[in-house]
Formats: sequence, C-alpha cells, structure tokens
Amino acid sequence: KRVRKELNSVKESNLSYIALKDSYTKSDRALKLRKRGFLEGLSSNLDLLRSYQDVYRTERDWINASYRYILDRATLFRDVGGLSEDIVEAMNSYIE
Repeated sequence: KRVRKELNSVKESNLSYIALKDSYTKSDRALKLRKRGFLEGLSSNLDLLRSYQDVYRTERDWINASYRYILDRATLFRDVGGLSEDIVEAMNSYIE
C-alpha cells in the first residue's frame, strides 16, 4: 500500500513538472512579446514588470516541482529496496 502511494506521488509530481515546464515556456515567450511591445510603446513598464514576475514565479514553481519529483522517486526506490548508487547518479544528472 505504501509503495502504491509513493508511485502515485511520483506520477503526480511528474505531471506537475511537465505542466510547469510548459507554463514557464509560455510565460517566457509572453515576456519576450511584452518587451517588444514596451519598446514599441504598446505596453507600460508595469506590464513588463508583471511579465518578469510571472517568469520568475513559474521558474520557481518549476524548480520546486523538479525537486519534488526527484524526492518522490528517491522515496519510491527506497521503499522498494532499489535505491542504488547508479540511480542516485541518474537523479543527479537529471538535476544538471
């Protein structure tokens, strides 16, 4: 039962990671458009600052989701007795 719970946590954190990665990409694209709009006089500096804020917020959330995913995977591997040095190295490469 515990392993099933951890597996579900891994699935949820993976989905969250994917969604936040997509959200970060979209907010970064919106920032680039907002910069162009600001330079052309179509957007205010407040609009631009809000876009920067959105990018940093989504990046922070994306990083936190990545961290959660790695922790959930490590917990799952630990619970099934398969947390080896190779798996830890693979997780480290995921971080980089």
